[in-house]
This record gives sequence, C-alpha cells and structure tokens, in this order.
Amino acid sequence: MVVNDLITILKGRCVTSDLGLNREIQYVFCCDCKKIVQEKGSQDYAWVNADADEAAIDLALEKAMSCIIVPYDILLDNKIINYAISKEFPIISTGYSSYKVCSKIYEAFKERT
Repeated sequence: MVVNDLITILKGRCVTSDLGLNREIQYVFCCDCKKIVQEKGSQDYAWVNADADEAAIDLALEKAMSCIIVPYDILLDNKIINYAISKEFPIISTGYSSYKVCSKIYEAFKERT
C-alpha cells in the first residue's frame, strides 16, 4: 500500500503537495505523544496524529515515516502545511476518528494479504 491509496481508503485529501504520495506504508501508528513515537515509530509507518506540527513533521522525517494522517479534518495552520511542503512530506486529512482510520487501514491490509 502507498500513501495515495490512503486518500481513497480514508475518503481524505492530501493537504500538502503530491510529492511523496508513492511512499510505501507497512504499518499504521496512532499516537499523539512524540516521546512514544520517538521510541517506537519506524520507517514506512503512517502516523495518525491529531497534533501535527513542525516538530511532528521533523520526527516523522527522522524516523523515515511515510506520512501523517490528521483525523477529524482538523485544520492545520498554513505555516505547518507550508513546512511539510518544503520537506516534501505528505499530510493526509480525513473526517474519520483516529480509531476509524486505524480500523480502515487494518482492513485494507487484511484484504491485500
């Protein structure tokens, strides 16, 4: 599965640029606490994060994560969006809750195996 697939699965939209939409996703990680993500996050994870900011983008890049998914269509400040665009890092927005996001991605992975 790639980031672009999430847009369809989550009935979402990319709030950054189209760059990075072909990044591979191996796992979904749901946590707003950056300390936990620092310890347990990993490469090719899609990170469900309701508190996306510049530090979260930097952490996701450091961990080589695939994207950040923002639940509940939470509006991000243009400064954060522009920062992600400058780093060519995709952020997906969806109206689903964090739980629903994880459930939908889990089901999509199940169907592919």
